[in-house]
Formats: sequence, C-alpha cells, structure tokens
Amino acid sequence: MVNVSSRKLMTRLRRMVAPETSFSGEVDGATLYRLTADHIFLLQARIQLLRRISSVCGL
Repeated sequence: MVNVSSRKLMTRLRRMVAPETSFSGEVDGATLYRLTADHIFLLQARIQLLRRISSVCGL
C-alpha cells in the first residue's frame, strides 16, 4: 500500500518532468502571475527533492 507522502512525491515528480506549457498570443497579468507562482513552487519542490536525495545519500 502506497502512503500519502509517497503519492505526493510521485505527483511532484510527474509535474517536474512534465513538458513546459507554451502559449501563443498574449498572456494577461493574472495568467503571468499564476505561471510565475507555479514556477516558484516547482523550483521549491526541486530544491526539497534534492535535499531529500542528498540526505539519503549522506551528502
């Protein structure tokens, strides 16, 4: 049985490796703000994942 934290980690990993979303045309301010917030969230998730990996590996 997969626990909740494992599922969350797999969801984050899937989001991290998902292809970038490309937009054609103009992007309004709200969309740009949301995309920036999403990008910051993904960067934080990557940093957290790297910290977990390095702690497991003893680095």
